[in-house]
Amino acid sequence: MHEMLFVRCAPHADCQRNGRPHHLVHAEAIEYVLRGAKRERAKSRPGAKRVRLPITPEILRRIRRVWQQDETSYDKIMLWGAVCACFFGFLRSGEITVPTLAGYEAGTHLSMADVTVDVPALPQVIRLNIKASKTDPFRQGVSVYLGRTGNTLCPLVAMLSYLAARGTEPGPLFRLKDGRPLTKAAFVTGVRQALLQAGVDAKNYSGHSFRIGAAMHHSSSGRYRGLYDSDLGAVEKQRLPSVCEDSAR
Repeated sequence: MHEMLFVRCAPHADCQRNGRPHHLVHAEAIEYVLRGAKRERAKSRPGAKRVRLPITPEILRRIRRVWQQDETSYDKIMLWGAVCACFFGFLRSGEITVPTLAGYEAGTHLSMADVTVDVPALPQVIRLNIKASKTDPFRQGVSVYLGRTGNTLCPLVAMLSYLAARGTEPGPLFRLKDGRPLTKAAFVTGVRQALLQAGVDAKNYSGHSFRIGAAMHHSSSGRYRGLYDSDLGAVEKQRLPSVCEDSAR
């Protein structure tokens, strides 16, 4: 039996963002749908289920202790900022990284221009503008807020430390010391190496483990607030300090 797939594209005005022609956005939206269809078919095959374990607050602390052994390393500071942004922002690793070293696009990927703070002199909140994601194929954008806690697991402190080391040059937000953008593969490799050094079997952890772990922590604590739009999926998420405090204990 042949499967038929129909895709309804949004009007021209809704599709064209960041100066990109609407037909390109349509094509990208169709590509997202086809990827999803392929994943669903793969899941239905016998023995195809993939085990992905969650990154919990305790595992985050273990990763932090490993990287603190080389606390002056720029790349470790960068990775810790990325890890905290993923967990506390409920983000997919693909939303903060690039697919390949040559694949960075300012109009698509997270960049320095997508970072703002509430009070420059003493920031309490960092806002990340996620321009594109799996649940936002037409790129209407999503704002993610990371708040200050002052505890060991604090996304704001992690991000401010990284930004101080990175500087304000335009380009990808997360990048290596040599200026290359952080790829998803490099992010996952860095995390798995830290897990192994911490004595954790890393084979079933992936870039999505942070989002899974954050969702589980949200469910168990009941103190994480997220704002969702039924048309776009996750549209805006706000980090509450009380939950960060729970995670740090």
